[in-house]
Amino acid sequence: MPPSELPSLREEISLYPGPHAADGSPTWTLHDPASNRFFRIGWREFEMLSRWDLHTPEAIAQAISAETTLRMTPRDVELFTQHLAQSHLFRPMTAEDRARFLEIQRHSQPHWVGWMLHNYLFMRIPLWRPDSFLRRTAPAIQWMFSREFLLLITMTAFLSLGLIVRQWEAFVTTFQYFFSWTGVIAYAGALFASKIIHELGHAYAAQRFGCRVPTMGVAFLVMYPVLYTETSDVWKLSSRRQRMVVGMAGMAAELMLAIIAALAWSFLPDGPLRSASFLLASAIWIITLAVNLNPMMRFDGYFLLCDALEIPNLQDRAFALGRWRLREWLFGLGVLPPEKLAPSRQKLLIALAFGIWIYRLFLFFGIALLVYHAFFKLLGIFLFLVEVGWFILRPLGREIMVWYKVRGVLHLNRNLVVTLLLFVASILLLVLPWHFSIAEAPATLQSDNHTVIYAPASAQVVQIQVRSGTEVAQGDLLLRFFDPDLQHRLDTVEKNIVMARLRLAVQGVDFSESGSASEPQKQDQAMEEEWVAALAERHALQTEMEKLSVFAPFSGMVVDLAEDVAVGDWVAAKEPILTVIDANRPIVKGYVSEGQFNRVAPEARGVFYPENADVAPLPGRLLRKDQTTTRTLNELYLASLYGGLLPVREDRAGKLVVEGAMYRVDFVLDQDIPVRSVMRGVMTLEAPPERPIVRLARTVHEVLVRESGF
Repeated sequence: MPPSELPSLREEISLYPGPHAADGSPTWTLHDPASNRFFRIGWREFEMLSRWDLHTPEAIAQAISAETTLRMTPRDVELFTQHLAQSHLFRPMTAEDRARFLEIQRHSQPHWVGWMLHNYLFMRIPLWRPDSFLRRTAPAIQWMFSREFLLLITMTAFLSLGLIVRQWEAFVTTFQYFFSWTGVIAYAGALFASKIIHELGHAYAAQRFGCRVPTMGVAFLVMYPVLYTETSDVWKLSSRRQRMVVGMAGMAAELMLAIIAALAWSFLPDGPLRSASFLLASAIWIITLAVNLNPMMRFDGYFLLCDALEIPNLQDRAFALGRWRLREWLFGLGVLPPEKLAPSRQKLLIALAFGIWIYRLFLFFGIALLVYHAFFKLLGIFLFLVEVGWFILRPLGREIMVWYKVRGVLHLNRNLVVTLLLFVASILLLVLPWHFSIAEAPATLQSDNHTVIYAPASAQVVQIQVRSGTEVAQGDLLLRFFDPDLQHRLDTVEKNIVMARLRLAVQGVDFSESGSASEPQKQDQAMEEEWVAALAERHALQTEMEKLSVFAPFSGMVVDLAEDVAVGDWVAAKEPILTVIDANRPIVKGYVSEGQFNRVAPEARGVFYPENADVAPLPGRLLRKDQTTTRTLNELYLASLYGGLLPVREDRAGKLVVEGAMYRVDFVLDQDIPVRSVMRGVMTLEAPPERPIVRLARTVHEVLVRESGF
């Protein structure tokens, strides 16, 4: 059988010297200008390409083995040929080759639906081809790459820091300026300027080393616009130092801008420009470093790590090693790693892979929640499911499919036995009933009979008869207020009554206090109505005046007297002043969710755990439970707005609306203890055993029901 002819490489493919590999061997970089992609190859691959004109795998392998110290087989050449074909680096010679090439290209282009699902959170829009501009302007900024400028900017940094330390209070208080429209505009302008400087830093550094910068534009990251610069030509550089300079240039440019802005802040007058300098000198560059130096995402920090380790395609190679290690841990397949690396470097890449997976799990789930809340309910649910399905469940499903495919090569070993035992234990934990208590049921220990006393009106405190801990009887005076406006209105009405009586007396009409006339035949109708209205107004004002004296509604004890209220102080209407409780009638009032509510049996046993650690847990039993959900919350101590555990929100009327379906339950203690104040805590109630999988399903159902309202 004659040896098969190898296809020809495309003429436009370029080959550049690359950096030395970690073991010191030389590398080269293949550039495909059609797709602007770069491929790193080693010594073996270079020797094969150097003899590609021999046309057959057998001839190439024989020549390499004879002329170099490498030992090559035709199979090695065939495998390399497959990699080149998958990367579309061959020239289609026949009609069949061209048809195959077009078919591969067609399949490599995703459907528009798949493209939208994959790219709706990250999309690039090129706006400018800066190459000619960079070439014209590069000579004007070459001095910024000199050691003299580096020394100057370092000295400026120390000078700026010293000036800021001397004006530290003024520097910190500059932040207050941004709580205004001009402050927001200054922030947006400073942020935009810093990002332009950042991208120009990358572009000028790449141009300095002879790399082309084809495009600059805007990318949308979770619908948030960010600038970007295309610097893929940097892979042509064989110097690791040069590649790292390009990678760090954006952050370095932004840091230099921050140093100059810090110096400018010390001399600028108050206003938008000084505030913008403050932002550039403080928050913006710190946030930029925190984001761009993150190696878990494909930002500057990731590419700097690739260059520092001299490992191109770091993420893909780390993921391959991570998947290999995971499968070995689970099944003990005994398969060789996807590539041979030093043990320390292999462990580093595996740790990086697991770190990225954990980081992205939380990141993508957080993005899913973000897009859910950023859009209207129906679109939010769809995007949430897309985000979780595409970025979390889809990779997990692919890995599980690989596990299924290797089932035929599994053999009994310690790793496999441990995995099976853990799997069976997990299933049992899910399906076997477990004894659960209702944890985190927010509750308060208080008197079953208590009343909060509020200020009846905006008034002045003129008398306080009690203090916290005072025992009172029903009807005892607690507080007396004085409202000068109400007193003035009452005095005015009294004068009007006197004047009306005088006018009626002049006309010979004798009116009693009740408003009845002795000579009705002589009364004037208008005066009679004025008289009756004045008497009614006086009665209403006297009733209001009586409310300014507050009496005990029942016998009990005064607690929670406001410490900042004293005689002579003015208080606002409806301001809580004190609480009267019946200390001998303690009760625990708590709130449980809908799913837990159905599991609570009548008179279930439980324990109340006070928030105050000095008070021992208090056992008791369930007294009663409401059959309807609680809409508004009266127990302010439990509200999340006041440090409690019950999630609430304030509506337009100022009422606290409970989030989710919550039911109130009352819990009576086994022992009678005096209650001298409201005590916040957590109540647990015993419930029948339940399967965790049922508990999980119920929780999911509750969430779906809660979020299904449109």
